[in-house]
Amino acid sequence: MSQLNLILLGPPGAGKGTQADRLRDDFVLPHISTGDILREQVAQGTELGKEAKRYMDAGELVPDDVIVGMITDRIDAGDARDGFLLDGFPRNEKQADALKEALEKLGRRLSAVLLIEVPDDDLVRRLAGRRVCVKNPTHIYHVDFDPPKHDDVCDQDGARLLGASAALRNFRGWLTRSHQPVPSSHTTAPHPRPRAIETNSDYPLLTHAFIAVLPRSRCRN
Repeated sequence: MSQLNLILLGPPGAGKGTQADRLRDDFVLPHISTGDILREQVAQGTELGKEAKRYMDAGELVPDDVIVGMITDRIDAGDARDGFLLDGFPRNEKQADALKEALEKLGRRLSAVLLIEVPDDDLVRRLAGRRVCVKNPTHIYHVDFDPPKHDDVCDQDGARLLGASAALRNFRGWLTRSHQPVPSSHTTAPHPRPRAIETNSDYPLLTHAFIAVLPRSRCRN
């Protein structure tokens, strides 16, 4: 079976998480999120996790080489040997170069880089209505599209839901970074050029658009 190594990029609120879940299921790929593997390695007390925790406890950003090290360990795991879906990384040129070098050392290469493009006005509307569980940030709601049963209360664990301020701050930070060029490590051989797909709130159509540009032999019927 040929490898299917994917990167999924897009601004906050673009629906990366929704699409990642669908691509994971359709193509039987492990979904690798930097936030998830960071939390896992810190919780497990790995060497990289301990190093990351020192920076986190000091209120500093975890260095790129630590994050790339975690990603390298993850994509070298058994369930990722036939492919992976890397969500939201790299975010800049330096990270792209580090990831490229790490993949080359593993003898891996990217199959596709998928870029979700959404008009800024739509992103602001989506993020303004977003609510996130204070206990588990993977429990996400939207006041219009996917509201909780009770206002500001998580359906799954009863914890309080946080408003949109953090999400909007992330979006403003992304706007600042978005003026940088798409990392050249993914636009020149041997890596593929990002496939930009415009979207609105029609998530099923976006999924079909992604599947249309990927190898059908790996798609689960």
